Amino acid sequence: GHVSVTVEAKAGEEFDKPIDQWLREDSKGKKSRLRFLTKTLCLAEALPGHIRYQLVHRTASAILEAKRCHFPLALMLVQSFDESRTSWSDYAAFAGCLGLTAARGNVVGPRLVEGIQLYLAWVDSPKASDATAADAV
Repeated sequence: GHVSVTVEAKAGEEFDKPIDQWLREDSKGKKSRLRFLTKTLCLAEALPGHIRYQLVHRTASAILEAKRCHFPLALMLVQSFDESRTSWSDYAAFAGCLGLTAARGNVVGPRLVEGIQLYLAWVDSPKASDATAADAV
C-alpha cells in the first residue's frame, strides 16, 4: 500500500525549541496551531512543555498528508547523521507521549490516528569519510 513519510534529518543539531520555549516567543496563532497539531495526533491532553515542537510538527505533517492522499499509513522518520547530546532522549520522550517505545534502527507503532496507522522510526546514518564520498561522485 501507500504510506505518507516525513523525514527529519539531523546532523548534530537539536530539534527545534521545546514547546514551552516555542510558545514564549509569541506570534499570533501559535497556541491555536499547537492545539491543531495536538488534535491531529489524537492526543487528549496537552503535550508536556519539554517536548520538541519540531517532532510534533513533522509527525502531524505525516498524518495530514496521509489524510489528504487517502493513505492508510504514515511514518515520521528521523535520520541521524550525527547525534546531539539530547536528540535521542527528546525523540524517545515524544514517542512516549504517543504511547510508543522508541527503538534505534526500528520502526515502532502503530498508533491509530483517525483510521491511519502512524509509525515512528529512528535511523542512524554515520557520515561517510571524505574518501568514500569522493568515490561515490
